[in-house]
Amino acid sequence: MGLHGMADTSKICIVNIPELEVNNLKLHDVTAKTKYANTSRFGSETLNYGKVTLDYKNKKLYIEPLGNLSEVEVKKRIWTVDPIVENEKLGVGIIWDKTVKDKKNIGDQILKFDDIDFQNLDFAKYLDLAIK
Repeated sequence: MGLHGMADTSKICIVNIPELEVNNLKLHDVTAKTKYANTSRFGSETLNYGKVTLDYKNKKLYIEPLGNLSEVEVKKRIWTVDPIVENEKLGVGIIWDKTVKDKKNIGDQILKFDDIDFQNLDFAKYLDLAIK
């Protein structure tokens, strides 16, 4: 789910970028989910590392690194599944790991992950966990 609604999951892919440099900020080992689209796909997690300016008129992107930050090892781990919220329940939206495809189905409810019980978790608490 994003600003433009639910994504077509058949067009979503994971990309690994060994090094991404914008202005004076180098991001190493970047893993991101993306898709072919006519809309912006620059991730909001970039805001953890600097102030982002999108200059639509001149078709430019700028990042002003936070503090004296110049290089970051991102190394973000991708879950084996991407969750979705459907009918006020957390469920399986996309299965990334082929070894899980025999065990889980799209739409299966996610009941628990580590010590977090999702069965009775309200939507606001879920959103709070999702952005951490």
